[in-house]
This record gives sequence, structure tokens and C-alpha cells, in this order.
Amino acid sequence: MIKILSEKRYENYRTPILWSCAEDDDLLTYENPEEAVEDYMYQHGQEGNSKQFTVYGFARTIVEYDWDHALCAILEALDEDYGGENSTDPTPEMIEAHRIFVAAILAEYESWRCDTVCDMEVEVTDD
Repeated sequence: MIKILSEKRYENYRTPILWSCAEDDDLLTYENPEEAVEDYMYQHGQEGNSKQFTVYGFARTIVEYDWDHALCAILEALDEDYGGENSTDPTPEMIEAHRIFVAAILAEYESWRCDTVCDMEVEVTDD
């Protein structure tokens, strides 16, 4: 059983979806703080004692990408194969189509990378 002693929400706070007792954990698998603490105690041989831990909450990273660069890269590739001496500048129609395309991708894309969004000081007891 864990008792929450304090909670700190970071500036980038979002609802945590994964938890760990390590702030820089590369493999996040625990969906609640209790699972993270239980496994940490098991891995470190600390079962049966009242202990205090810091548990970190993680949320998926919000994807930020230089989408204008992607449009320019497409035009560069086309110009390399089909263009003349001058490079093609994006037209307003191309820019709008590109924005719709990017919005569709972001609506479906799920980042696997996560950000630390909070931490909690917890106490574990045998109750």
C-alpha cells in the first residue's frame, strides 16, 4: 500500500499515463504508481519494510516538427528530378494542402517518447 506524501506538477503537466521510480527510465511499463513502486522494491530487495520513494509520472511527448521544412524538402526533391534552374517556391494552395496533410498525420500519430510531468513522494507500508 502506498500513501502519497506530496505531489509536484511540472510546468509541462499533463495527465500521466505511465509511472516509474526512475526519472530517466527508458522502458516505461507501469500504468499506476503502485505497480512502479512494487517492482522497484522487488528489483532492489526492499520488500517488507516501510520505505519512502519518489515516483515519476510520464505523459506522451507532444510532437513538434518543422513541417515547413518538410514541404521544402518535397519541393527540392521534385526540382532535382523535374525542375529547371530555379527552385520552386510553395504556392498558397500547396501550403494549405500541406497543413491539412500534417493535421491528418498528427491526429493519428502517437508518440512513444514520453516527458516527465510530475513526481510524488510516497511512503510504502505493509498495511
